[in-house]
Formats: sequence, structure tokens, C-alpha cells
Amino acid sequence: MVKKKAYVVLIIILGVFIYLLWSFFRTSYQIQQSVHNMDLRYQQPSANQQHIVLISQELDNPYWRSIEKGARNAADKWGMQMEYIGPIRINPDEQIRYLEKAIASKVDGIIVQGSRDPKLLSLLTKAKQKHIPILTIDTDAPNSERLAYVGTDNFTSGKLLGEYVANRMSGKGTIGVIMGSRSADNHKLRVKGFLESIKSYPKLSVKSVEESNISQIQASQMAEKMMRTYPDINVMVGTSALDGLGIIQAAENIGRESIHIYGFDNLKETKQAIQTGKMEATLEQEPAMMGYKSVQLLHQFFTGHSVKTQYFTPIDVLDEEDVK
Repeated sequence: MVKKKAYVVLIIILGVFIYLLWSFFRTSYQIQQSVHNMDLRYQQPSANQQHIVLISQELDNPYWRSIEKGARNAADKWGMQMEYIGPIRINPDEQIRYLEKAIASKVDGIIVQGSRDPKLLSLLTKAKQKHIPILTIDTDAPNSERLAYVGTDNFTSGKLLGEYVANRMSGKGTIGVIMGSRSADNHKLRVKGFLESIKSYPKLSVKSVEESNISQIQASQMAEKMMRTYPDINVMVGTSALDGLGIIQAAENIGRESIHIYGFDNLKETKQAIQTGKMEATLEQEPAMMGYKSVQLLHQFFTGHSVKTQYFTPIDVLDEEDVK
């Protein structure tokens, strides 16, 4: 009788496992299909209405949604039709495909994250030949055919955060860095600026640098691994919006709540973490302003005005004094 009951329980557990596995693969398949089938389904713009496209790095990332909000406000102000598209998860090749489609669709203007990828640089040249202005946002594509760059001066932002950390730590400490992406120029520049800044402090050193792939879960995993591997680390720094939050999770998981944590961006959760003392400070960017200014520059271009080729949006360090 006991064996029979155990057998029934085993069958039930197996059935639940198979169902969950099936649900997972079905959801994954649906996501993949939506990614591959997603296309530019534009409404027909009215006469004299410019049609622009904003291509994000990751569609629902809070940082990129802030950029979208600013861009939409500007598009509404100047009577433009704006499409917001991008990969569900970070995928540079998919970004390239969206850019190809936008150019082929003969839109009036495009805003896209820049990079040094030869495919992207080639498409920027192609767009210029077709008289489609492209602005790079968040990350530049220097020495390319883009019309202008709008976003943070990433090297300077890294230096500013490094100087703040050095002063806050009185020039002493062992640092672990979680960078959003090793392949993205903006994150490489932030780390480069940070390292440049702390060179002046011989008792302040970086023990390890790891990548989060701009994922809070991966940031937590890499931070936990780093803190376990190097127990002398007493400062952690993240270079993307989700890195700091992931580091907080890692510190709580292993009972290292006393570690000094610094992040990037001013998400609601980041501000709350500063208020509660879980994070000491964050480098504040202005993503909504980036979106707004990009559309404004396109409007200037469309109306025959000159456009400067580089526009750096404001940055500042946000700490407990700013979130009271």
C-alpha cells in the first residue's frame, strides 16, 4: 500500500515537472517568435509629418524606457510619429537587423545606440547616402557618418564616480567592479575613467572586474562570487542601472551588508536603496533628457538648422543628502 502511494506521488510530481517544463519551452518559443516576427508596422504618417524610429538596446529596460519617454514627449511637441523598437534581451545583431529594416522602410530619421561594430558603421554610411539622418544615443559611434551623439560623457562619468568613491573612502579600500558589458563602449569608458581617477590614491585598488550583461540576476551572481573569492573587498561598484541592485542582493545573500556599494543611474529602487543605507551613492544620468534632446536635434535638422555633432547630457553623484 505504501509503495502504491509512493508510486502515485511520484507520478504526480513527474506530471507537474513535465507540465512546468512544457510551459517553459512554450513561453521561450513564443518570445523567440515575437522577436523574429516583430517588424516595423508603421501607421501611415500624415502629410508633412516626420516619421522617426528609436531603436533601444533592450526593449523593457527601465533606463531605455526613460529614454523613450523623453523622446515621445519631444515627438509629440514637434508633431512627429515615433516608433520605439528593440530586442527583448540585449542582442547587438538584432539591433543591427532593426536598423536595416528602418533604413529600408525609408523613415525620416533614426535614433540608435552607437558602437564600433563594422556592420553598424556600414549602415550609418548607407543611411547617409539615402539622406536619412541617424543620431547615436547613450553610446557613440565616433568617426562614423552619424549626424550627432546625445548622451553621457562616459569617461568623465567614470572619473566623477571614482573621485567620489575615493573621497568617501578616505583614499583607502579594496574595490570590486561589476560592469554592464565588456563589449559596450560606454561601459568600457566608465571603467576606464573610474580607474584613471583612483590612480592618484595608492591605498585604493581594484581587485577584480566582472561582467553582468546588464542583468540584475547576473550582477548578483558575479558580485557574490567576487566577494567570496576576495573577502578583503570592502567596496563594490556597478556601471549599469541594474548592477548596484544586484550587488545589494549578493551582499545580503552572504551577510556582507556592511560593504560600501556605489551604482549608476537613478532608478526608483536605487534611490530607495540609498535612503535605507544599502547603497551609498549612484552616478545619476539623464536618460529622459537624452531621448528628448535627440528628437529636438532631429527637428532642428528637418527645419534646416545646424546641429552640433556632440551633446553631453548632465551627470551628477546622488547620495543620501539628495534623497531625503
